[in-house]
Amino acid sequence: MILKRPHDACVSTFRTSKLGELPESCEDVIHFRRQGVAIRIAISDGATTSSFSAEWADLLTRWFTRRLRPADREAFLRVVPRLGRLWLSTLQGRALPWHAEAKVREGAFATLLGVTVAVDRWSAIAVGDTCLFQVRDGALLSSFPYKSSEEFLQRPTLAGTNPKMNSLLAESFQSAEGALRSGDLIVAATDGLSQWLLRSVEQDSQPWHIFMEDADSLAGLCDLERGEHRMRNDDVACAWIRV
Repeated sequence: MILKRPHDACVSTFRTSKLGELPESCEDVIHFRRQGVAIRIAISDGATTSSFSAEWADLLTRWFTRRLRPADREAFLRVVPRLGRLWLSTLQGRALPWHAEAKVREGAFATLLGVTVAVDRWSAIAVGDTCLFQVRDGALLSSFPYKSSEEFLQRPTLAGTNPKMNSLLAESFQSAEGALRSGDLIVAATDGLSQWLLRSVEQDSQPWHIFMEDADSLAGLCDLERGEHRMRNDDVACAWIRV
């Protein structure tokens, strides 16, 4: 689906589940919020190997978009244990089968990409392989945190609800910023689409026109590319804004 809000700059979002699955099974989450002259966008990819990862992704994205101050490494490392306890508290009292209870004890995992778009600059934080792209005059200017499609072959570090699983979180946290010009396109996307976008650029294609199309065109492209195994068959979430 495509959602639009009439800000000074319009934010568009798109989410779709894996091929063959119901729309409500999508575990990728998007939130965005206007804050003064800036817009905060957060995307999180809930790991399908853990239980209730969409709920965890929702907590992470809401934390970023509701902050009044810029998010940094220290703030993120402080809040993850607290959000993990909140996630666990929402599941207590639910009647779960034994295998689901075991999964809850292991915890849920998710990526986080948080982007702040202001008048003439963008800034971002990231854990995992959800990526940001800055496009100018139809060509990729920069990408964060991944720079090439081959980086997606590595297993990313994710934020977890279980503190025992977050030993690598501090060193995996990344941040970046850049200057904006009028007409620039900012795209944030989860790993399947991000990898496809970078691979397209590496093959001398500029795929950014897809963010000028309507919802049906974007959904059709994802279904086609996943069906032909050119894009990973995974949930897809993306948001974009032209400044």
